[in-house]
This record gives sequence, C-alpha cells and structure tokens, in this order.
Amino acid sequence: MFTIPESPRLIATMLQLLYHVRPNGKSPDNRSLAIAVEREGEQRGTDPTERRSLAGMKNRLRCLPLLIAAMFVVCAAAMPASAQRPDEPLPPPDFSNVRYGAHERNVLDLWKAPGNGPAPLVVFIHGGGFVGGDKSRLSAAALKKALAGGAHVMSINYRYLKHAPIQDILRDCARAIQFIRLHAKEYGVDPRRIACFGPSAGAGASLWLATHDDLADPSSPDPVLRQSSRIRAAACLNGQATYDLTRWEPMFGAIRADWKRSEAEPREFYHFASDADFEREAGRKILKDCDMLSLLSKDDPPIWMFCSYPPGIPKDRGHLLHHPRHMELVRQHGEDAGVRVETWTGADVKEPAVAAVEFLLKHLKKDPGGK
Repeated sequence: MFTIPESPRLIATMLQLLYHVRPNGKSPDNRSLAIAVEREGEQRGTDPTERRSLAGMKNRLRCLPLLIAAMFVVCAAAMPASAQRPDEPLPPPDFSNVRYGAHERNVLDLWKAPGNGPAPLVVFIHGGGFVGGDKSRLSAAALKKALAGGAHVMSINYRYLKHAPIQDILRDCARAIQFIRLHAKEYGVDPRRIACFGPSAGAGASLWLATHDDLADPSSPDPVLRQSSRIRAAACLNGQATYDLTRWEPMFGAIRADWKRSEAEPREFYHFASDADFEREAGRKILKDCDMLSLLSKDDPPIWMFCSYPPGIPKDRGHLLHHPRHMELVRQHGEDAGVRVETWTGADVKEPAVAAVEFLLKHLKKDPGGK
C-alpha cells in the first residue's frame, strides 16, 4: 500500500499521451488528446493562454525523447531526497544474501566496521510500499557514516504483500533482528546495541519494531524465535503512524477512492477474505497488533522522525501516505506515553538518511543498561 510519492496528474497525462492510451486501455483520437491536456491545464489552475499552450502539446508528440526526459525530471523532483537512489554505489558487503528465513526474500547483507570486538549494529529496512524495493536502496552516505561511527550495517529484504500480509511482513523484519542476535558472535555484533531506520514502508516497519512488545518466545522450537526482537532506537523517514488502516479516516477525513489501488486494497493489506473480517475478533486483534500508536509505551526506545512533505490537506496518494500528520501523531502519543520522539522537517535536514544514522549512533553508544 505504501509507496514513494505518486507522480502528479501531469505525469499520468504525459504517460497517456506517450503511449496513446486512455486509462481504460483504448487508443484516443486527436480530439481526446487535446481534451486530456486541456483538462490538465484547468486542474492546475492555469490561465487560458497556458491552457492553449498545453493543448498544443499534441502537435509535439513526435518529440518523444524530450517528453520522456521531462517525465523523469518531474518524477525525481516529486520524490524526497531520502527516497531517491544514492548517487554513489554501495561497496560490496562483507556478507551477502545471508538467509535469515525460509522465503527467498528473507535475505540480508552486512557490512562490518573496522576494529576488533563486538560492534553496534544499524539495520536498514527499505521502502517500496511493501510491494517493491530492495536492500540495495541503502544510502551510500548513510552506510559510510555508520561504519565511520564504529557500527556494523545490515540491510534486509522481506516478503512483499503478494507473498504475505502486513502482519507477517513486519515479523520478517523482527526475525532478521532475532537472527542476527542468535548469530551475534559469528558476525561480531553486540546484541544489546541494535537500532533500525528506513524510508516510507521501512520507516513504518522501524517504528513497529520500536513500539511492539518483545516477540521472543523462549519455548519456540525455532532458536531464532527465542531471541529478543527489541531495538535501542528507531529513525523513520517519511513513514506512517499506524498500519491499522481503520484509523486513517479519523486522521485525515474521507480518503478518495481513486487513491486506492483497488476497492479491495484495505482488506488485501491484511489478506482478509472479506470486509467482515475487520469486525471479527481475529481481525481486530491483527489491527491492534499493527497499530504503532496504541503500541507506544514508556519502555519503548527513542524515536527520530523526518518528513519532507508539507502540511495541509493531502493533495494525492503520496502526500497522504507520507503526510506530516503521521509524524505529529507519533510525537503526541510519545509524549503521552513518556517516549522521546524527535521530529524534523525537510527544511531542517540536508541529508535525512545521514541524520538518521547520526541519531542512531548517539543512542547505540550509550550504556545498554540505560535508556
């Protein structure tokens, strides 16, 4: 459900023009093309002169390379810096595609900081709306900052929504933490000093790990699941406040139907068979388990949150999913619970991923016996 910002309507119009298709898949005639561009100008509030200029775009469709270039420029501009791919390539990890679970996406990469003895661990959880993304999305600058600060870095993959419901995907992330604790000696990790960060979906997963009670099951036949899932700190970039989707309308008001991937998207998020599952006891239990706001309690670690989006009424799906209201609600609930929550906006932070790592390092260097 949660993705990097959706492209503006202009991008959708340009795609329709580029491929000569309507949203229904049919090829438009020239008049339809002109109307599509004319309407886009009206929706953007342009004056008649600009609308006439936009309508003339249909006569310039032969310039496809320029159109494609424009699309990429607008998409990149709409994407927050924290969600864009790093310019600098990542160095090869010391351990690559280590399997922490049964599924093919249950793999992790690990980079080791210089030095001897067990080191703290910074864990990166990628974004991508739980439908895409990869552990390679780690920022090279953030990696460099963590390693220079004496922390190992782990980047994980997890199952997508097509493979598992959100409640199980979040447990993939927890399992990665439990796995590295079980094998802490092998990888030189201090199991008492583990923290997480990520953008968008990875931010929400990091927040969930920070707020959820320990998942350790001492009686489990699986030695991984006997380990603690708790972390020392979490940093969240353009994340969500809760994955109980029934709380979103009270937070934002009525959500436009065309912002959903489908009418069934809310129940498919949990792999519910029908909407009735939301009201059943088992369904309510799942919603509560995914509600980071209600999970917040005084024993939770410090949380750092960053949002690059403006306040106000959400303008599109991407704005809704990454709205600063999410950050504010976590801060408010944190205050009520006695949890330290730092909040930052795009104007305050030049390199969000690096700032996130700096926050984590500060708390990883503290005495593990303290908070």
